[in-house]
Amino acid sequence: MSGTQGTGGAPGATGASGATGAPGQRMPGRPGRASRRVGYVVAVIVNAILVWLVSGWHVWWDMPWLTDAFVLVRPAIILVLAISIAEAVLLFVIDPRWLQALLDAVGAAAGLVAAVLLATVFPFDFGEGSPWTLVVRLAVWAVVIGTALAIVAHLVTFVVRLVGAGARTE
Repeated sequence: MSGTQGTGGAPGATGASGATGAPGQRMPGRPGRASRRVGYVVAVIVNAILVWLVSGWHVWWDMPWLTDAFVLVRPAIILVLAISIAEAVLLFVIDPRWLQALLDAVGAAAGLVAAVLLATVFPFDFGEGSPWTLVVRLAVWAVVIGTALAIVAHLVTFVVRLVGAGARTE
């Protein structure tokens, strides 16, 4: 077998991802900087399109199951998308793993606020007795719970990466 089996080789042995584990080397399993930058650009484009869609939904798209109460939730959704755009722009410029984890926690916190608002306002009307009301309500609360857990996970990851990296950038 060759020396590119991943973990468990001699110190400094090259893993399948090409990382040696030496300082300044790319971390195993993490895409290269160019790939990450392409991802950040795509994120900005997709989120900008979503801001446009959410901002103008009432003008061009008739959704009978979405009530007028959506206007109470829309600013929070737009804010989450704007934060996501700002994060992607910042990470395009500098993207150490600890900063990415911190920004993920910030984005998730904003998402949690929007999800809780969506769950409490619940701007949906699927008709009297429709099973979709329960399905969507449960889905929204599942998002709330999952997002709350994600915040904790991102904060733990942030601390681990910050301490492990000695606050150095990659």
